[in-house]
Amino acid sequence: MSYRTFLHPLLAATIAAAALSGCGGGDAEAPPPPVGSTPPTAGPDTTAPSVTIASDVSAPTASGPVTFSFVFSEDVGTSFDGGDITVDGGSVGAFTRIDGSQATLVVTPTPGVAGTMTVSVAAGSFSDLAGNTNAAAATASKDYIATQSITFASPGDQALGTAPPALQATASSGLPVTIT
Repeated sequence: MSYRTFLHPLLAATIAAAALSGCGGGDAEAPPPPVGSTPPTAGPDTTAPSVTIASDVSAPTASGPVTFSFVFSEDVGTSFDGGDITVDGGSVGAFTRIDGSQATLVVTPTPGVAGTMTVSVAAGSFSDLAGNTNAAAATASKDYIATQSITFASPGDQALGTAPPALQATASSGLPVTIT
């Protein structure tokens, strides 16, 4: 029996050594992180998010509704909505949140006049997922020309040899029309 007792601890040590060598031993480095994982960050996010505003009209002047896009430097979740946007020179249309990093707003120019549509977002209007608010305001503008129709009044029948009648016209905007 003492023979068995002597072999049993030796057998246990042999099995333990085999198990350790099968696992790479005790002096190996840690395995690399899984593919697609992100390394730990150095500290909390303290960077303020920003927004860039652009329009879908590449021409210098628009003649109808303009879609302004809002692209954020990082995910702002649902902290940004249509109420965070100020519009001058037009009417607010559909606001669409594409995701936490993008949104759009359709602006229709003031009817019957030419001018500039200005879309702006004030500082402190939205925040990123870490709670940092935007520190800088952002603004974009687009000039527009009003579309209007001009209706000419019929001069009626004229007798041969009479002076031509004066032409008369009316603009749909109510602005005066000058015919020369």
